[in-house]
Amino acid sequence: MPARLRSLGYPVIVHDEEFAPDARDEEWLAAAGRARWIALTQDQKIRYREGAKAVVRKHGVALFVVSAANSTGQEVAEIVGRAARRIVRFTGRNDPPFIARIYQDGSVRMVADLK
Repeated sequence: MPARLRSLGYPVIVHDEEFAPDARDEEWLAAAGRARWIALTQDQKIRYREGAKAVVRKHGVALFVVSAANSTGQEVAEIVGRAARRIVRFTGRNDPPFIARIYQDGSVRMVADLK
């Protein structure tokens, strides 16, 4: 996925390049919020974890959850590539903190506005 997004001209920071592989969600989400990064995850349950939601809210994170169950890495890259412009537009129209979902067709929808 990072290579696909970089080929489209988007700067990408990969989790394991910045954080330990077992870093808690609260750690990387707080860093993403402080840096004003757009955060992507495939963790479908992250929006149900109160600790993660509290950090998203506190640090103003724009968090996108990719719905790609049973997808290969290449398929996830294609989904995010299709959605890339929509992600940027969505972030421009919706002030963080929020959690949004990226669907397999590349559409993006709000899941939780955490303001």
